[in-house]
Amino acid sequence: MLGLRFAHVAVMLVVVVKTVLVSFHNVKSIKPVVSQHIPGQPERAAVVSINEDTGVGVPRRHTPTGKAPSANSTRSDTITGKAPSANSTRSDTIAGDAPSANSTRSDTLTGKRPSANSTRRSTRITTQRTATEFSVSPTTQEIGMKPDWTKLIPQWLHNRNTTSVKLLRTGAPDMPSGAFVHIGKTGGSTLSLHLRNGCHSFIKQPCNQLSLNEVESHVSRLTTYYHVPDFANLRRTRHHLFYVLSIRDPLARLLSVFTYMHPDNIIARGACQWNICETESIWKCFPNLDEFAKALNLYREESKGQEAVAERRCVQGAQSFIRSSDNAPDHFRHSLEAIVEEYMPPNAIMNSTILVVRNEHIWDDWISVNQWLGQEGKVDAFPDNNVRDFSHMTLPVSKNFSEESRKSLCAGLRDEYRIYMTILSKAANIGPVEMAQSIDLAHRNCPSLQFSSFV
Repeated sequence: MLGLRFAHVAVMLVVVVKTVLVSFHNVKSIKPVVSQHIPGQPERAAVVSINEDTGVGVPRRHTPTGKAPSANSTRSDTITGKAPSANSTRSDTIAGDAPSANSTRSDTLTGKRPSANSTRRSTRITTQRTATEFSVSPTTQEIGMKPDWTKLIPQWLHNRNTTSVKLLRTGAPDMPSGAFVHIGKTGGSTLSLHLRNGCHSFIKQPCNQLSLNEVESHVSRLTTYYHVPDFANLRRTRHHLFYVLSIRDPLARLLSVFTYMHPDNIIARGACQWNICETESIWKCFPNLDEFAKALNLYREESKGQEAVAERRCVQGAQSFIRSSDNAPDHFRHSLEAIVEEYMPPNAIMNSTILVVRNEHIWDDWISVNQWLGQEGKVDAFPDNNVRDFSHMTLPVSKNFSEESRKSLCAGLRDEYRIYMTILSKAANIGPVEMAQSIDLAHRNCPSLQFSSFV
């Protein structure tokens, strides 16, 4: 009986020893988990996951401080923007360090350019160009002591580069995705000669044959052309990804429109059409710019009878011109303010990419717009081309006016200047230098206006 008990105890000891040996063997086969301590931070316990197949604990990939994950990681959400590994398939780098060469997506919010193999590029800050690449008009340099207009420019615009040149796309475009909005008397007719479809919608297109030596611009290839009478189509067509607007200092444009459309000048050019040259036209109220400016503030309460009727008619005519009323002549009717607020889609200026070609810097801006659209190499410019240039003619109605008239004209253009400055500040190809150029010209043309409230 005692022998049976000893035998039973011996069997139990063998089982216990065997179990201990097996457990010891399994423990040796598990590699220890090492917590990578970061200097200056408290130590963290290792986070361990259990492999369901083997039952063995393995460290979980977790990089709260932005350390790059292992080479085989399939995604890296690196909060501080460290570059992911070579085999990473996505990188959301908030601080903007460039992703690796094999990355297939890069959303770099601060604008670092992704690698050559990247299949998506979303660059939001632009490539820098130096200020010396763009000329400043001699009149700006010669006026001597002048205010520092860069102080009027919002800080966010200062943070942009001197001019904004972004790569939107390269290669041959599939179809037009932008709009070229030609506002009258801004140089748009000259530019339209270099657009394959730079003509009215009712004309068979393409309507322009580019010269043999001319490389077609990205503006030509990527835009639909809008001018009188096609402005109404801006809201009828599909949404445009970007808008290229030809613009001009509002006072300079007003002078050009007035002298271009005045019946006396039209007759002198031999171009009288429709009924604009009728002797009873409202234009009889405005034989010159001074009379036009005077009519803006002419109406007096004490005027009676026929005098009051005549004054009221002239005042209403002048106001309809400068306010772009429906009955105003074409280029008065289609001012920058009217195009933006009545014809372009609602909030298009705020919700779309805006590019501008300023009449005063027409070829500099033409080049920067095409570069923004991705055109590489030389961008053709044509400084000798100037459509509808009547400077060689002596016309009966000139652009001369008094300083008192200047105040009246500028007061009437306040809203136009507000829209003009808003567009300049929104334009992707306009930086602080270009903005300062335009503010300086505006102040010299209309010193009575406070442009600091517009920018």
